[in-house]
This record gives sequence, C-alpha cells and structure tokens, in this order.
Amino acid sequence: MEVSRSLQERPQLVIVVYIGPNAIIGKGVNIGDGCVIGANSVVNRDIPSGMKAWGIPARLQGRAEKE
Repeated sequence: MEVSRSLQERPQLVIVVYIGPNAIIGKGVNIGDGCVIGANSVVNRDIPSGMKAWGIPARLQGRAEKE
C-alpha cells in the first residue's frame, strides 16, 4: 500500500508529548515519545524521544524528566 506524499509530510506525534501554547510544529517534523516542547517554540527539526526543546528555532535542552 502506497502512502500519499501529503500524509508523509504531516507532523507525527508519538504516544505522549507536552506542547506549550502557541508552539509551531513544522510540516513533516516528528516528535518522539515523552518530549516537552516549550511555549512559543518553532520546531523545524525532528525531536528524539525523551527530550525537551524550546526556542526559535527550537533547540534540544536536555532530557525531559519523568513524572
């Protein structure tokens, strides 16, 4: 089964992520499980699982703490 190009370019959120208000997730960006994205961030690259990121553009800030 072939997936259309438009479906491949949509952002994919895996399991549980925390995204702050007004954050912008770019087209085709993947955010891994357990990530924290800061408010007003612009995410233009993939974020690996368990990481926190914020800024314009969003940059990795270290590992996200588990609650």
